[in-house]
Amino acid sequence: MTELKNINNEELLQELKNRIERPLPQEKTEAKITDLKIDQEKITAQLNDGREVSIPISLLIKLEILNLDTKPEQLEKYELWGEGRTVFFPDTDETLPTWIIAHGLNSC
Repeated sequence: MTELKNINNEELLQELKNRIERPLPQEKTEAKITDLKIDQEKITAQLNDGREVSIPISLLIKLEILNLDTKPEQLEKYELWGEGRTVFFPDTDETLPTWIIAHGLNSC
């Protein structure tokens, strides 16, 4: 990076142009679900960043992310929407955003 003091106008304009055209640092890629397993107690998601995250179904119900009457067997049928950004459960007509799984329940 060029020091901006003691620089003429033409050099200053060129340096500003270079800074504007420089690509921004890449943010971390958004986590997406690549695989999902559901048992009687928890939902376990495999994320594209290599993490495996499990969340108790009872906690999702307690926090009202899932309906109170949701049964684990109703979650066994699911669809990944938006390239893994959301899980849709057709038997309950509910969705679970991946960010809740990826960032934890404290992010709700």
